[in-house]
Amino acid sequence: MTDPDKYNAKLPGMCMALAKEHYLKGEGEDELFAEDGLAMGGLPDRPFDVVRYERPKADKKGKVRLDGRHWYSSDPSLADRELVAAMRATTVTLYTSGGELVCEHPRAYGPAPTDTSDPASQLARCSP
Repeated sequence: MTDPDKYNAKLPGMCMALAKEHYLKGEGEDELFAEDGLAMGGLPDRPFDVVRYERPKADKKGKVRLDGRHWYSSDPSLADRELVAAMRATTVTLYTSGGELVCEHPRAYGPAPTDTSDPASQLARCSP
């Protein structure tokens, strides 16, 4: 699986194709799922944003380290400044301390160190 969002979009259909009679209730799992969907009708229309915020300090190149071993680039002009990192399941979004969007990266996982650089962030330094 390389894209969790695409996989999650397919998952309900895959599960419904496997629906059978519930082992305790004696009803079809697809019927029980439809009942649960009706019961959730009172939930808000907007999705809940599952996010963890951190305030890392950028290094001299404008990169921040998150989760102890994963590096994410920002704008080099933000070197040695505190940023706000919004860490979601599949993305890391970096903002200035004032809330201005800087960039977004795919989130890295695992014990091995990673460095997610954005070459476009260097373009401002190359212009005359």
